[in-house]
Amino acid sequence: MTKFRKNPEVIEAFQLTYNVAKGEDPMPTWAKELIENGTLKITVSKKANSQFAIIKTLDDKIRVDANDFIIQRVDGDIYPCKLQDFAKAYTAVTG
Repeated sequence: MTKFRKNPEVIEAFQLTYNVAKGEDPMPTWAKELIENGTLKITVSKKANSQFAIIKTLDDKIRVDANDFIIQRVDGDIYPCKLQDFAKAYTAVTG
């Protein structure tokens, strides 16, 4: 898992790739817990990059497309972020 910084907040995130969706690449523990409790559902098609996820919130269901990021803030809130927006807003935290 890689951590990223959006000044001044440090968040945890992972990219929804085909290999992550198929369980071939690691997924953060918090994401696995969200899947277990039904807050996050990942759907995989047989075609690469055609997977998506649904995040359930109190008010709505939000779709996360292939290669977008799923972010968990320090307060526990989960939300999607488009790849191009993520690259503009966050830089990796080292150490």
